[in-house]
Amino acid sequence: MRLPAARSALSEPPAATDVLGELGVRAYFKTWNFPTAEAAAAGWGGDRLWVWKREGEFLVLWATRWDSENDAKKFLAAYLDTLEPRFPEIGIERAGPDAWRLPRPEGDLLHIERRGRDVDVIVGARPEEIPELRALLLAVERRPADD
Repeated sequence: MRLPAARSALSEPPAATDVLGELGVRAYFKTWNFPTAEAAAAGWGGDRLWVWKREGEFLVLWATRWDSENDAKKFLAAYLDTLEPRFPEIGIERAGPDAWRLPRPEGDLLHIERRGRDVDVIVGARPEEIPELRALLLAVERRPADD
């Protein structure tokens, strides 16, 4: 997966970029004691995350692709289920037809959105950056894992 040229919200290149892979996704769910970690990670079709450090905080963009729309829905539901134990003091809010966010006074703690087989996560962005970062993730070049 390739991130298109950065726009104003991302004036610097990322400090790090990596692939979690199906094993990394499964490890995430096991870390949060999710009972069906293997099923939540099954159907992984590719991912890439990009990390920027700014003002002592991290901004993370994570683009995922799943083998089917049903796999993407299963991953999204499982991911949303892990948010309450991770952030018990912050309530999750609906941010669109297939989008959610966990807001905090300093900015958007987390924004997650599904579009078909793609599920994207934004962590640490300011509210005014979300539309541009969503557009950036929408423009990520995604190919099936077997390409």
